[in-house]
Amino acid sequence: MVIMQAMGGRGARDLSVPPPPLVAPTRVVVVTGSNTGLGFELIKQLIYNENSFIAVLTARDIPSVQTALSTLDPHNVYSDRLAAYQLEVTSEESVQRLASDLRSKFGQIDVVVNNAGVNPEGWDFGPKSSFPLNVAQLVMDINFFGAVRVTNALLPLMKAGGHVVNVGSKLGKFHQIPGDQLRTELSSNSLSSNAVYQIAQRYMDSVRSGSYQREGWPQHNYITSKALLHSYTRALAREQAGRVRVNALCPGWTRTNLGGGFASQGVEAGVRTHLMMVKSMDSATGEFFEEGRLSSFN
Repeated sequence: MVIMQAMGGRGARDLSVPPPPLVAPTRVVVVTGSNTGLGFELIKQLIYNENSFIAVLTARDIPSVQTALSTLDPHNVYSDRLAAYQLEVTSEESVQRLASDLRSKFGQIDVVVNNAGVNPEGWDFGPKSSFPLNVAQLVMDINFFGAVRVTNALLPLMKAGGHVVNVGSKLGKFHQIPGDQLRTELSSNSLSSNAVYQIAQRYMDSVRSGSYQREGWPQHNYITSKALLHSYTRALAREQAGRVRVNALCPGWTRTNLGGGFASQGVEAGVRTHLMMVKSMDSATGEFFEEGRLSSFN
């Protein structure tokens, strides 16, 4: 049911009719967490409305992959522009298997969209009576460490001029970090991607010890994970300058499983920034785009 809702509201499409032929140069786009929500909508838009992309759908288990495929392409007429793989972003083994499979099938890829994300704490950003370690581990392992894990594995496959697109959030802008010293550290122009990773590990240590508030961290793991992802985006962009572009985006509050039913826009509006960045061939790197426009990490 959720997947069918994600199809959008533009009316029925005859999925038995073959699409127009692909045109060269054909670009390979890998989207994590793309069996539902904005990731699914992005895959749908790429295969239905574009003819220069091969979209790689990923989901954390095989049944989810199969359900998404049967919804998108029940008659197998889009097989030249749609591939699908199981991917659990929290598993190094799964990520490396995907990298190996993509190398075997395509040789190289053009774009990776780190779209997989969770927010089990919901949208209440007030003080919490408890701050469970297992929740912090889940959010960080998908939203931050998972994105880093996938990026590290797929960077060697990316063509020169490729694009890493990290799905961040305006809630993760640096001004959301309470601690002055920590905020200055995360927004530094001299951090390496490895240094950001170490800061993220330091955050997990502070949750384990109960010192996270004293160290200046937010009381919401979603905010923390996205702020760290933004810092990583900027650091990696500096390191990959001249070879691969690295940017982040916020789609806006969207009605998905993650965004909830009270969000202000549907997936067709929410995916606009994803689609804009996947299609872009400009030189922008180390930037943050919000609802279709260049914005700021601060």
